[in-house]
Amino acid sequence: MDIATPRADIAPEDVEVDEGGSKRRRVGAVGDGRPLNVHGIDGSTFQLLAVDGTTVDDLYRIIRESAGMKPGSRLVLTSGGKVLDASKPLLQQVDGDEIMFVVRQIAAGEAAVSLLRALAEAKVHSKQFPLLAADVDAINAITSLTLDFDQSLDGVALPSGLQRLTFGSDFNQSLDGVTLPSGLQTLTFNFNQSLDGVTLPSGLQTLTLDGEFNQKLGWCNAAQRLAELDLGLL
Repeated sequence: MDIATPRADIAPEDVEVDEGGSKRRRVGAVGDGRPLNVHGIDGSTFQLLAVDGTTVDDLYRIIRESAGMKPGSRLVLTSGGKVLDASKPLLQQVDGDEIMFVVRQIAAGEAAVSLLRALAEAKVHSKQFPLLAADVDAINAITSLTLDFDQSLDGVALPSGLQRLTFGSDFNQSLDGVTLPSGLQTLTFNFNQSLDGVTLPSGLQTLTLDGEFNQKLGWCNAAQRLAELDLGLL
């Protein structure tokens, strides 16, 4: 179960450029469909050929792909002055075939809500499921995270932008199979669990192990690359 795996069931059919330089993208079907005009505040224009099964999340992913969004940002989609709800069918919310989008920075509260929602879904699902693109963007904006609860992370994708990660004293789960983000720089363990199967990111700078940690360190060679190793012995 990978809670940050994006859907890939919709793909561009073609992109055209009119005489004014505006882009029109037809996506989702060949033949019948409802043409929607999608406008960004930067002047971008896309044409989406939407069918009944086209979702708000599909539209979000299409725009995100084309808008060249920076990490830490997300889209807000509106039609008729109302924000589009990802839990409802797209076409039922569109007013006058016009959709507007803006790109804005993700707030810390939004990222926290998205992560908690993803963890809650992971707890009740036994199979892989897709997370909404807006939640993926919010989660990946997290750079510092403390996990101080006792829930398995089996199959959970940690935020890709994470730089500082702390496992609190209440966390007591195996990390076998958990992939640590490649950009992680500081890692702290406050529990006494085997770290067999855990691969340290090559760019990790600081590793801290709680004084009660009493497990073999099978990755001593990797630890030699660290700038700081705190074994909590003092």
